Amino acid sequence: MFKFFKKKQKKQETVLEPPADTTPLDKIEWLNYYFEKMRIGDYINLVQRPKRMIWVNFISGVARGLGFTVGVTILGALAIYILSKMIDMPLVGNFISELMDYVETTQKIRA
Repeated sequence: MFKFFKKKQKKQETVLEPPADTTPLDKIEWLNYYFEKMRIGDYINLVQRPKRMIWVNFISGVARGLGFTVGVTILGALAIYILSKMIDMPLVGNFISELMDYVETTQKIRA
């Protein structure tokens, strides 16, 4: 195919310029390869359509918020479960039971 596709290089710094012994056509192909690798075309299409960019950012924000809410709910439930199992412990149990009583009374007051 092209000279720069066949060469296997050891892991070194990222090559940001084509090899020196290439023709102008090979340099254009090299640029095309890296632009496709960086997905420049998709980015340009997104920037040229502001409504789409707003929509994509909105959906990603909703997904992050939903993921955060579900994660906090699961971790909170797990923490409450572990704390409820620790009520039988002498020092920690009294503190946790008082804390749970406080939470229950404040929930009854608000309801």
